[in-house]
Amino acid sequence: MEYINTTIGKYKLIRLIGEGGMAKVYEGEHELLGTKVAVKILNPLLSANTQIRERFINEAKMMASLNHPNITRVVDFDDQPNRLSILMEYLEGKDLSDTIKSKGPMKEKELESIFQQTLVAFDYAHSKGIVHRDIKPSNIFLLPNGEVKILDFGIAKLFGQGLEMTQTGTQVGTPIYMSPEQVKTDKSIDHRSDIYSLGVTLYFALIGKTPYDVTVLSQFDVFNKIVYEPLPDLSDKGKLGKLIDKACQKDREQRFQSCMEWLDELKSESSKHILNKEKILPYTRQNSQIENAAKPILGGLMFPEKSDNPIHIEWVEIPESTFMMGSPTSEVDRYDNEVQHQVTLSAFKMSKNEVTFEQYDAFCEATGRKKPKDEGWGRGSRPVINVSWDDANEFASWINCRLPTEAEWECACRAGSSTPFNTGYNLSTLQSNYDGNYSYENNAKGQYLEKTLPIGSYPSNAWGLNDMHGNVWEWCSDLYGEYNSGTQINPKGSTSGSRRVIRGGSWYGYARYCRSANRNFSEPKNNLSILGFRLVFT
Repeated sequence: MEYINTTIGKYKLIRLIGEGGMAKVYEGEHELLGTKVAVKILNPLLSANTQIRERFINEAKMMASLNHPNITRVVDFDDQPNRLSILMEYLEGKDLSDTIKSKGPMKEKELESIFQQTLVAFDYAHSKGIVHRDIKPSNIFLLPNGEVKILDFGIAKLFGQGLEMTQTGTQVGTPIYMSPEQVKTDKSIDHRSDIYSLGVTLYFALIGKTPYDVTVLSQFDVFNKIVYEPLPDLSDKGKLGKLIDKACQKDREQRFQSCMEWLDELKSESSKHILNKEKILPYTRQNSQIENAAKPILGGLMFPEKSDNPIHIEWVEIPESTFMMGSPTSEVDRYDNEVQHQVTLSAFKMSKNEVTFEQYDAFCEATGRKKPKDEGWGRGSRPVINVSWDDANEFASWINCRLPTEAEWECACRAGSSTPFNTGYNLSTLQSNYDGNYSYENNAKGQYLEKTLPIGSYPSNAWGLNDMHGNVWEWCSDLYGEYNSGTQINPKGSTSGSRRVIRGGSWYGYARYCRSANRNFSEPKNNLSILGFRLVFT
């Protein structure tokens, strides 16, 4: 049955955008506002089936209970005689399956960004007791801005609570992506089944094909391989091959035990790869170029003045860029001082992380300065706090670096994005450290930690930088003032005034202050528990 031109709630269905055996998905448009939704309508022939009907309603409830920027949001549910509909946010882009089929296998760096977001999303679902059970490339949707959205919780299960829509002894999921325990219809399936399926999904994205050829093998043969045979050898695929191998162990006790464990190892392997592959040169005034500068992440030993102890800084190469600085007038919670204008920047290197207590303490010991307070939260890899602009500037000079300009900071934070955050249109407390009682727009509240966290506690942005949103406000070199009008090339900020620009928001602030375009300022002598900094090296 076709539903084009049918009205569901206040939305008119204007075109079919996808279909499967159980349901069709239409693009719907609000009759007054013109806003769009995706409307998933259960096949009317299946509506009379009590089990299928319950499963469809269960999907709506599951998705409605999940409020996460990387999981498709449910807008409404419509229950009419012989017609059940789930209204969801409308997405533009392609799923991972279509992307691989049209463009071929993806590069490692692309996959790392996609799977960092994917792992964070599934860790959130698992923390709610929900196992997806049908993870596959077509259920991972890629938006044009690089954001990931998880689709289709139609056969999800609440583990440990006995809520199961499938009869005992029946298999659920897409055969090639099933875990061994799904194939064996194990009644104790838990979140580690999803981890296996994510491993096979990553295999497909990395290799460009599934591990077993379903055009040649019968379903029985595929299931036999899933239960008894390891995946094809991936030893030549480096770090991602190792991660896939661990995720797809037959014994779930040998897999990653959580998505966060996998994410930690993914980031750890990335760091090892960088340090092993890069030739690191000591910094000197005569040799200010680092070899292999075209590579995205660089490690360097910085030799401070009057000190024999080097400081290790990880650098991210920011390419020559032209971008729109500021925010569009339509952006929620923007301020008038964020006038949008075009900026072109020369290439530069920015520190991957905020300067830590460990690094700053070494500066204090070498120069005889008093160490700043840590508020009892700990030192080490936490970002240094209670430092003034003068303190930050002197540290930067000590290791022959400088503070970023405001334009450099925003360009690096955006990492090619044009949305309010580099994570998209929302920023959750699973992505950044801020006061979760004050979420962005009408999104769900999150946690409020009331302190800083160690650097790299959240996924990096698309260019590999950590904590550009939240944790601590970051000092910039610029004096605060109104933007100059028109196109700018390597702008340096205002030429008058006394206050210095700070960017990025902090553990203490609202989500709105973490936006990429948000501007703030502070007196340069201020040293507060919300203030820190990062470096630029040119």
